[in-house]
Amino acid sequence: MLTIELINNNIPRLQLQDSVGKALQLINDFRVTHLPVVADSKYLGMVSEEDLLDVEEEKMPIELMQEAFTIKSIAFPYSSKSVCLMLSLYLKPGKDRM
Repeated sequence: MLTIELINNNIPRLQLQDSVGKALQLINDFRVTHLPVVADSKYLGMVSEEDLLDVEEEKMPIELMQEAFTIKSIAFPYSSKSVCLMLSLYLKPGKDRM
């Protein structure tokens, strides 16, 4: 299996200006534990449901949580380099993913 085959195009991406409340709603709606965070189509990392639940103010922008973005919080059987490559391919604007 290729890493590109692991990508689910239905999982939303968070922008830095998105609120913690919006992120929690997306996590609930899509039944995931982590969401990717991007800025200008550049992958910044992953934010976890656990980190989001630790925030007291749901209106706080994700940008203020940057220290929590990490891809190490996900147990993938692939190297971090492979995951970063996979996500960068997924996040390229205008890229045909089919």
